[in-house]
Amino acid sequence: MSAGSTIICRPSKWFIWRALAIFTMLSLFSLYFLYDWKVGYPKSNFAYYVHQAFEKDLKESFAKHREEGRSDEEWITYARAQKVSFPEEMEALPKGVDSDMSWPEITQDIELLRRDGWHKLWLDYSKKAKLKSEPGPKPKSVAAIKEQLYWAIGVAVLALGALLLLFRNLSRRMKADLEAYYAPGGQKILFTQIKRIDARKWKSKGLATIFYQTEGGKDKKARIDGMIYGQFDAEKGQPAEQLYQRVVENFKGELIELVEVDEDEESETESNS
Repeated sequence: MSAGSTIICRPSKWFIWRALAIFTMLSLFSLYFLYDWKVGYPKSNFAYYVHQAFEKDLKESFAKHREEGRSDEEWITYARAQKVSFPEEMEALPKGVDSDMSWPEITQDIELLRRDGWHKLWLDYSKKAKLKSEPGPKPKSVAAIKEQLYWAIGVAVLALGALLLLFRNLSRRMKADLEAYYAPGGQKILFTQIKRIDARKWKSKGLATIFYQTEGGKDKKARIDGMIYGQFDAEKGQPAEQLYQRVVENFKGELIELVEVDEDEESETESNS
């Protein structure tokens, strides 16, 4: 925490774990979007169109086959020749899917079809092919699939930003010696340069804003951030609080603090008035 008369506040564990948690969460979201772009949405589309082949084409064709009294061999020949009705935009389907894909072989099982119906055939096929047994009400468009890639890239950029913020702050320190405050960004601010300190958020958020004047006469401001640097662990001597008190005790300007109103006094004042 300190070196001689200098109080040093290093990045807190609270900040480090928080930054890591945000990075992890954003990374997982990015991977999730990436998976949907590359695998999830195209596979869902494939399931939708094959399911349509079962629910619509197979169901209607077999009903017609039975009405016309055709033989089992004729059905097998017919089913073997049918194609799944895929859209023209094959880009919305997994790579490697044949646009001339025939109905799955299980559709030729006329005994099972006659006994259990098309839905049982679909459930058996979807389980074996590892497809959703209940596809969505409509397929995902190419634009919607590309959108997942854009989201993946965007969230990955945010994750990288969180990681860079972590590494940047790991090398920073917040310090105060007997003559100056040293902000995490490296600015040396002499106590005599400080004109005002806004400490209204200090007790609630560990934040105080310093308004100071440079040697060249420019008005600038810096922060004392006790949540990111030092923290308020009593066992470690509350480093951030010690640094804050060092600054407050040594500057001669205006200190703006949050005024706490005593509820009893306020009630008494209201009753008297």
